Amino acid sequence: MTTKPKVKMNGHQPQPREIVIIGAGLIGVSTAYYLSKHLDLHPESKITLVEEENVGTGSSGYANGLLVRDECDEMPKTGYDLHRSLAKDFGGELKWGYKTIDLYDANLDVSSSSSSMISLSFLPPSTSIHHRSLPTAICQPSDFTRHLCGLFLTHPGASLMIARATSLTFFPPQSNGKPYERDEGSVGGSGSGKERRRINGINIVQIINGIEEIVHLKADIIIASTGIKTPLLLKTSLGEEIQTKTKEIGQKEWEGIVIKPKERLKPCAVKISQGEAEGKVVMVVRDDGTAFISRPLSSLSSSDNKDKSNLITYVESLSSKFASSNGTLVLSQTKWSCPTTPDNQPLMEDLSLIPGGIDGLWVGIGGNTTQGPAIGLNLASRILDGNT
Repeated sequence: MTTKPKVKMNGHQPQPREIVIIGAGLIGVSTAYYLSKHLDLHPESKITLVEEENVGTGSSGYANGLLVRDECDEMPKTGYDLHRSLAKDFGGELKWGYKTIDLYDANLDVSSSSSSMISLSFLPPSTSIHHRSLPTAICQPSDFTRHLCGLFLTHPGASLMIARATSLTFFPPQSNGKPYERDEGSVGGSGSGKERRRINGINIVQIINGIEEIVHLKADIIIASTGIKTPLLLKTSLGEEIQTKTKEIGQKEWEGIVIKPKERLKPCAVKISQGEAEGKVVMVVRDDGTAFISRPLSSLSSSDNKDKSNLITYVESLSSKFASSNGTLVLSQTKWSCPTTPDNQPLMEDLSLIPGGIDGLWVGIGGNTTQGPAIGLNLASRILDGNT
């Protein structure tokens, strides 16, 4: 089945693993799922998801769910194909709203050419609209993440704990008569001479009957996948800042609105360009009659767009169909943050490969809804067999 990793057995007998994943967003859940399906996972292994709030919340729950198979990048291609396979195998059309749709580019500042011959009833007639040939689909990201978590939990060694991660624990400097390796800086920079530490577990705080209790989970692998909270989580749990790419993690602020026009629209996705907001406003029309419009908070900040700085006002300016006076309902309006990296690529990092490295500690953040399953599959393969 295409949703299982195709891996090369390394010739060694797998050993039972104790793996803890911090964060049950799309990346954390995808990693847990593909670890549980991995051919090299020993049947007595344990995989624990630790989530402070609810599965599929945060940026995983706020995203617009647009899935695009970008032929120029391996991660979106793999991620799109995994989304398609999971939807086919587990009824994604009914369970998390998976549906293939058309994708369009629309420029509000350029008159459409007569050769285009494309119009959308909810955009001004003069808009230049072009159809994109990229395979495109939509899903409800939070529903998808929760259902994938349910599939993960069918694995005998799988568990989910609603708790807050507080601190990591390590083997003593000499464990089983073997001293720590010395880091001579062969990876990632000049030598630091620090002793490498090796993970042996994590402390978490659970609220049981209204009382906070500290629980220690044994682990030989810990994966931090808490989005924009990851740098702070690492600093807090380690008691120090570490020299890693995670120091370069930034964040982008987004806003979105879900509306339900009186007139039912055909499902599709449109990337809307206008002035400085070129290609940054995305509208996803779903087959339940709702439309989700999202944009970066800074996308309409120029002085000539002050009157459209409010997202509801901007949406109403696109078409009278979206005006409340014409029966359109505003179902929700949200703002959220998502992590960013300098190269806009997801961060999948083995923290044993840095100066003063920590054996058994990994980071997985970034990317988008399309890439989520591919990031999880990549991490699972790297952790268990060293392949990507």
